[in-house]
Amino acid sequence: MASCSDTPEPVKQQDCCDGEPNKKLPPDRLLWTTLVLATVGYCVDFFAADFIQSWSSLATMAEAIRNLMNSMWVGLALGMFFVGVLGRVPREFVTSLLGKGDTLPGIL
Repeated sequence: MASCSDTPEPVKQQDCCDGEPNKKLPPDRLLWTTLVLATVGYCVDFFAADFIQSWSSLATMAEAIRNLMNSMWVGLALGMFFVGVLGRVPREFVTSLLGKGDTLPGIL
């Protein structure tokens, strides 16, 4: 018989990270599709720019991809580097630096 002084068992809530550890996640289709299209567009403009001039839409798209990647590569490389560095910093330290989001000093 349970007495009234017994504490109830806490209900375990499902955590986003408490899944099966060996369960394989499906590939990120948006990431891989975009990566393939951007790489193909860059390579087409870099290696076959003269050949694709007869297809004006393809030539315009390939040139736009090459110009975009040429102007963004430094930011992409720095972003990947700093996300890797941030992965090594404890989460509690990062959230303490960010502050509370619902106060003015936390937003600024």
